[in-house]
Amino acid sequence: MKIFEKYNFDIDNNIISREGFRLLPHLRTDALNKSRLESLIARADEDLDAPIPPLTLSDYRAYNITGSTMTYGSPYRRRMDMALRLAMAEIHTNSGRYFEKMLDVIWAMLDESTWMLPEHTVHMPEEATARMPVPAAVGEKYAHGIELGSAYRSALIALIYHYFEDRFKEISPFINERIVYTLKARAIEPFCKYYFRWEGMGGNRVNNWCPWIVSNILLTTALIENDMSVRETVVKRSMVFLDNFINCYKPDGGCEEGPTYWNAAAGCLFDCLELLEDLSDGMINVYSDPLIKAMGEYAPRMNITDRYFVNFADSRSTCGYDGNMLRRYGKKCGSEILESFGDSMMNICGVGFDVAIPYRSLRSFTTPTRDVSKSVLRAATDTYFPDLKVMILRESEIPDEGIFFAMKGGHNDESHNHNDVGSFVVYRNGKPVLIDAGVGEYTKQTFSKDRYKIWSMQSLYHNLPSFDGVGQHNGAKYCSKNEVYNKDGRSLTLDITDAYAEECGLISYVRSGSLCGGAVTITENIKLSEERLIDFVFVTHREPHVLDNGRIALTEGCTLEYNAELCPEVEAFDPVGMNTVQAWGTEKLYRIHLKTSANECKASFIIS
Repeated sequence: MKIFEKYNFDIDNNIISREGFRLLPHLRTDALNKSRLESLIARADEDLDAPIPPLTLSDYRAYNITGSTMTYGSPYRRRMDMALRLAMAEIHTNSGRYFEKMLDVIWAMLDESTWMLPEHTVHMPEEATARMPVPAAVGEKYAHGIELGSAYRSALIALIYHYFEDRFKEISPFINERIVYTLKARAIEPFCKYYFRWEGMGGNRVNNWCPWIVSNILLTTALIENDMSVRETVVKRSMVFLDNFINCYKPDGGCEEGPTYWNAAAGCLFDCLELLEDLSDGMINVYSDPLIKAMGEYAPRMNITDRYFVNFADSRSTCGYDGNMLRRYGKKCGSEILESFGDSMMNICGVGFDVAIPYRSLRSFTTPTRDVSKSVLRAATDTYFPDLKVMILRESEIPDEGIFFAMKGGHNDESHNHNDVGSFVVYRNGKPVLIDAGVGEYTKQTFSKDRYKIWSMQSLYHNLPSFDGVGQHNGAKYCSKNEVYNKDGRSLTLDITDAYAEECGLISYVRSGSLCGGAVTITENIKLSEERLIDFVFVTHREPHVLDNGRIALTEGCTLEYNAELCPEVEAFDPVGMNTVQAWGTEKLYRIHLKTSANECKASFIIS
C-alpha cells in the first residue's frame, strides 16, 4: 500500500518556509526535569577535557582489511555524542562553558572528507564505489553519497546550527556559510538529484534505512534550506520513498527485521510523519490509516517482558524503546496498547537519547515526563501475525508470569534474515529457557555472500533439526507453507519441508507448536526419501542436564521431555563474534542434540 499516494497531498505552496518553521512548536521549554538535565550536564563536563577522537585514513581502510565496523565507527560515533551533549548543555545553561568545545567538534566533523561509513560506500552514486576503500569526496561523478552515517551527521549538525546560528555569526559569517554549504553538498543536493538503492525506486525491497535516512534529511532541510522549491522537492521525494518502504509491509504491520530494528523502521517512519506534519502545518496527516497503527503495535506485541523481546532475525535479545515516542505514536493513531507500552518503556528505559535519531532525541528529551510509576502493562495472551507468520502465546497477561512461547514461519529471504523457519523461543516468568542466540558484531562478512557461513545465521544453531548435518537454505523459495493458526487450540502448524536444502531428502516435514496447561508442546512429523541421521537441536544459555526417562533439566525449573528412542547429547560451544555475556549473562551457549537414524520420524517435545 502506498499511503501518501492514496491521500494525494497537494505540496505546492503548502510547505512552511525556514523562517516560519518552528522546531517542536508544541513543546514547553521548561520540560526538562532536574535529574535528566543534571545527568546530561555531568556527561558534558567530562567531554570538556576529553580529546576529540581522531579519524584516520587507516581507520577508514580497516573495514576492508579486517572487516571490523568498529575501528572507524566507534570514534565516528563518539564525535557525535560529544557534539550533541555539549550543545544540549549549552542550550540549557547558556553559560558559554560548553560552546567552544562544541564548535571545535563540529568543525572537526566539517573537516572530514566524507561522512559515509566505510561499510556503506556501496551507496555512492555512479561508479565511485570502484575507488573504495578510500572515500570519494570531490568531482561531479563522485558526489557525496547518502547512507545512514551521512544522514544522521547532517541532521545533528543542522540541529546545532539551528540553535547557535546567531552565536556562530558573531564569531564569523563564514562558519554558518561553511555549515550550510556542507549540508547542502552532502545531504540535500544528493537527495534531490540522485537515486539510491535504499529508496526503492528500482522496485527493490527496502528496509529501515529508508525512513531512518529520510527522517534525518527532512530535519536537515527544515532547519537550513531557504529555497522553497527545494523544500517542496525534498518533501515530495520523501513521501515517494516512504511509500516504497510502507509498501513492503503487509496489513498485519509485522516488521520482518525484528524488534531491534523497529526503532529505525516504524519508529523512524513515525519521526517522518511528525516532521511532515510540522512542515505542512498539519496538512500531511496519515495517522488514521490502519496500517500505520498496525506497524506501531508490532512493538508491544513482540515484547516478552521488560527489555526482552522476541529476537528473530538480526534482532538482539534485549532492546529499549523511547517511551515518549511510543505514547505520541499511540495517541496520534488511537492505540491504547501503544500508549500503555510507552508508559512501560518509560519505567524501564527512561528517556531515549540517540545521536543517530537527533529529532526524536530532542523531542523526547524536551517532552514533559509523566508519572508512570503506578502504570501496569497488560500483555495480549494470544497474538498471531498472519502475514509475518509469527505466533506469540503466553499463560498470563502479566508479562513476567508463566510460560511465554513464540514460533515463526515465513521464508529465508527476509531482511536481516537468519535461516530459521519453524524455530521458536520459550521463556518462563520473564526469563529465557530455550533461546534464539541472536546476532554478533557486524563485520564485512555479515552482509556479504558469506553471510550464512556465520554460525548464528544457520538453522543448525536455532531450535530446528538437521538431516545428516544439513539444515535450511537461504532464499525466498525456502519457506513455510500451509500455515494454520488455531486460536482456540493455541497452536501453529507449519509445513516447513521447503525451508530445507534439497540434499536433506525431505519428502514432508510438518511441525506444530502449542501452549496449553502450562506446557509448550512441539510435535514433528517427518518423512525422508531414505534413512538419515535426524538431529533435533535446542539452544539454551544455561547448561542443561540429562535426566532419566527421556527428560532434560533446563533453566528456570523447566524440563524438556522427549521420545525415549532419541539419543541425547549436550554440547557447549563458543559463540564466536557474539557478546553473550551482555546478551545472556554467560560466556558459553549450549546445544541439546536429540538424535535418531530413520527415514520417518514422529516425535514430540514438551517444555514445562
